[in-house]
Amino acid sequence: MIAAEAPIVLTRACEMFIFELTRRAWAHAVQNKRRILQKNDIAAVLARTNMYDFLAESMEDIGGPSSTTG
Repeated sequence: MIAAEAPIVLTRACEMFIFELTRRAWAHAVQNKRRILQKNDIAAVLARTNMYDFLAESMEDIGGPSSTTG
């Protein structure tokens, strides 16, 4: 059944999304010689990665940088 498999697939997709975003944010933190993730690490990844453009407005709402200018 498709309906029964949908939550499993969606859960896995969310896990992969969070893993990739966290991995990139961790790399940013390490590059800045820190071992603790901060909001600005995630915001930096969102700002410089086109794949996350759909989250730009969300970051503006919580005070993060925007990838758009103007």
